[in-house]
Amino acid sequence: MSGEIPADIYSFSNLKISSLAENNFSGILKPGIGKLYNLQILKAGFNSLVGPIPPEIGNLTQLFFLVLSENSFSGHIPPELSKLLEPDAPYDEKKRGRPLFHTNPTSPYIFFRNWIPN
Repeated sequence: MSGEIPADIYSFSNLKISSLAENNFSGILKPGIGKLYNLQILKAGFNSLVGPIPPEIGNLTQLFFLVLSENSFSGHIPPELSKLLEPDAPYDEKKRGRPLFHTNPTSPYIFFRNWIPN
């Protein structure tokens, strides 16, 4: 696929998994991403996305896996994303464990998953 991410995807409020990775998507990740309240997994790496990561991504309180690597995002990681990492962030400890967050400042890359420590 190529071009912008289809706008219709932002209206699928019951969507749990979105794998948009390794396409040729361009343009921005729109603020509508924050309306996907049930989204648990978002893979949008290896595209040609640009612009800032929308702060609305912090609305995705069910999110436990996020990959936005190998794009051309600009700006800072939105502070709203940090609310997904706080100890009181909603998650099922038996299923998902505690959150882990990693950023690489040389390449706009975010990898977020819940991790069960040994």
